[in-house]
Amino acid sequence: MTAAQTSLYFREVGLWRKARIAAGLGASDSDRHTLHARALGFHKSSKHFTNLDLDKVLGALRAISRPADLNAQLRVEANEDERKAAALAKCEAACYQLYSLGDDRLRYPENRERYTAGVCRRINFCGPEDCTAAQLAKVLGALERSVRVARDRQDHDASKKEPVPAAGSYSADDQPW
Repeated sequence: MTAAQTSLYFREVGLWRKARIAAGLGASDSDRHTLHARALGFHKSSKHFTNLDLDKVLGALRAISRPADLNAQLRVEANEDERKAAALAKCEAACYQLYSLGDDRLRYPENRERYTAGVCRRINFCGPEDCTAAQLAKVLGALERSVRVARDRQDHDASKKEPVPAAGSYSADDQPW
């Protein structure tokens, strides 16, 4: 987690503790770890949370500290959808880079969409609509690697071309006859 995420997490833990104490319930670290296990389905330290893990735990904390605020709890699902949309947009941009580096198959947006879906199926065995944000990040990594390979190939091809000699620098030895 980033420093800002850690700060947000512990701010929410503080509100959760206040709500638990006000209700006459325990608010120890073991209670917090129990909440982690309930939210994630298994125990995991907050130091090792992914973005999705953090969202799930924050939703569980907010359900107790702010029970009347349904939007705070539903934001968990919206964050995953936003991450998926952002990952798909980055995949589209990577496909466009491949097109700009000479892959004419990716000229049209629908071709780039199909290409991304094909890469997604090869890596995750499902289409982009069924993938998580983490799975789409793997697809993005594969597309970015393809961009690097295409760029390196283009640079290598450019360096293989012989330089054109300057005007007036021909000698008699350069003539084929």
